[in-house]
Order: sequence, then C-alpha cells, then structure tokens
Amino acid sequence: MVDVDVDAGNTMQNTLKEKGYSVTVCKSGEEAIALAREKPRDIFFIDMELPILNGLETYLEIKKVNSKAVVVLMTAFRQKTEEIVRQTVEKGAHSCLYKPFDVDEAICIIEKILKEKQK
Repeated sequence: MVDVDVDAGNTMQNTLKEKGYSVTVCKSGEEAIALAREKPRDIFFIDMELPILNGLETYLEIKKVNSKAVVVLMTAFRQKTEEIVRQTVEKGAHSCLYKPFDVDEAICIIEKILKEKQK
C-alpha cells in the first residue's frame, strides 16, 4: 500500500494481516518502486496524491519493474484526480477506490484480483 496517510496505511495493513495477507506500507512512490525492485508484489494500492511522483507515475514505474503487478488506485479527491485516474485505468490499472472506503471493499477487490490471476 502506497499512501502518505500513515494512519490509513496502518489500519489497512492491520486489517489485511488479520485476513492472512502480507502487507507492506510505503509513504512515497519512490519507496514503492524500490520495494517492487527488491521483491515482486502481486497487488499495489496506490494513492493518487503522492509527493514527487504521483499515482500515475508510480504505477508506470512499477509496471516497468514488474509487468504482472496489479494496481488499484486510491484517492480522496475524486474530482481533482478524475483525469489522472482515467488515464491510469486506460493504461491498465485495475480500478480505483474512493476514500473513505470500507476495508471490506478492498478485500473484495483483492479476492477478485487473486481469482483472476489463478486463471
């Protein structure tokens, strides 16, 4: 999970760990890209409002490192990021969660992605 909101990241991390998922929280796109280079990850949840590299830029760099990674975007600024979300989904991002979102919604997306990857 890539989000500058540490509290949101920790909440998501704790909830997903309880469900048996391995979760790492990053605070920047650069940190997420380094993590992707270090060890392949299946799914990235990326906030669109990141410092330095935005969600689209982070997504594109992660895909260069791991073309099989699935990215789910997150944003609390639906109208402000509408165009960049559209561009990112057109470039292959899975979907977008709008904050505040229910962690159960994220779990449903994770389960759907994992089922699709098994096919």
